[in-house]
Amino acid sequence: MTAFTAYFDGGCPLCSKEIAHYRRIDKAGAIHWVDLRMTAAHWPRPGSTARTPCAASTPKRPTAAS
Repeated sequence: MTAFTAYFDGGCPLCSKEIAHYRRIDKAGAIHWVDLRMTAAHWPRPGSTARTPCAASTPKRPTAAS
């Protein structure tokens, strides 16, 4: 039985590494992990306390000038 659902940004290398660690130590399966890149159906409902993806902390490559 899962105790709670954790939403994460699977496109963020730091998040992915951290979540992999937590998945390894969650032997009881208490956490339901949801990669927000996979489906919009699992996005938290408006007003919920769930966190959104950390895309703001993901480094962006500069775009080339036209």
